[in-house]
Amino acid sequence: MVKLLSENIKDEIFDLFESSEKEINIISPFIGIQTAKEIVKIIKEKNINVTLITRFNRSDFYSKASSLEALNLLSDNNVKILAVKKLHTKLYIIDTDSMILGSSNFTTGGFLTNIELNVLFQNKNNDCNEIIGTGIAYFNEFKTNIPNDYVVTKERILNEIEILKTIPRQKEITRFDERFNFGFEFENLSKVISRPDMIESCFSENLITNSTAWLKFEGFSDERRKKGDTIIEKELEEGKYKTYFATKPSGFKTGDLVFLGVASYNLENKPTIMIYGYGTVKQWQKNQIASQEEKNKNPDRNRWPYYIYFENIKYIHDEACKCIPISDLYENIGADAFPNSVGTNRDVHGMHYQREKLRITDKAKNYLLSELSKRNCI
Repeated sequence: MVKLLSENIKDEIFDLFESSEKEINIISPFIGIQTAKEIVKIIKEKNINVTLITRFNRSDFYSKASSLEALNLLSDNNVKILAVKKLHTKLYIIDTDSMILGSSNFTTGGFLTNIELNVLFQNKNNDCNEIIGTGIAYFNEFKTNIPNDYVVTKERILNEIEILKTIPRQKEITRFDERFNFGFEFENLSKVISRPDMIESCFSENLITNSTAWLKFEGFSDERRKKGDTIIEKELEEGKYKTYFATKPSGFKTGDLVFLGVASYNLENKPTIMIYGYGTVKQWQKNQIASQEEKNKNPDRNRWPYYIYFENIKYIHDEACKCIPISDLYENIGADAFPNSVGTNRDVHGMHYQREKLRITDKAKNYLLSELSKRNCI
């Protein structure tokens, strides 16, 4: 499968990162602190290996194009960091079945604010096996040929931080001499990507569009809806529903279809997520955040201040335990429920753990619409 990524890049890439089972390999000249913080969360939760190949240029750090703070954080979390001079490649490889190649650096600008274009290759039914294998070979060509002398150590990072503190901030300083740059310089890196026909064969008949359906999870594991508890809430009845997030939500567009799930119990009294209804995103704006008055009335709004309005709400007018267990979605649709696992044998039963939202495929969307229609979802 091949997919162009020109929007929702951060969501797409971090969804893939979170689906990783073994390792993530990154080549990016610039590194940002926010993206570093987010991948560290994944490293801690999933205990995966991450290798980063980047630049270590004083000019980049002085101009804040790249962040020493980010490198320090990654180093503290066992990310192996290798430095290469004149690096311009941007490449992300997740395990051995997904690869992103394009213009995005591992920064907030590269993932959110800049105009970027990337290509996602996923090995569905072995349709991109060769091109992903070539990308892995390209990465390994770097990794195995960079001497250990060019591993970026914590000592080197801290030393560079101290040096930069002594340099005054002056507009006329735009670039430092090359001798202040650290990194291995390849004289003749072999061109492992030598067959453009591989890329053409991946694109043919495989280009897909972004899904516009989501799962949104609500509630707390220690405050689950119990048997007898209904879904009905005042906001739902009035059709002016909004759902909240801990961090500013990205990826949503006006008109996107969102299925709502709540922490509850199924009919066997087992704790799970129960999907109870859906609606469409109404006038999505990035500045939708709870007011201080709302936070004073409801302390939860301090932890989950960001929100999205929904319209055209339909929900099951019954007990939460009679809604759709998320396990039904997993058992009937399996890995095809999520864009980053379509066509694989990946076990997706834990995909929703510690997540506020998940993008789902059209196949998952149609399944949920069908099941909700059978359960008095009006």
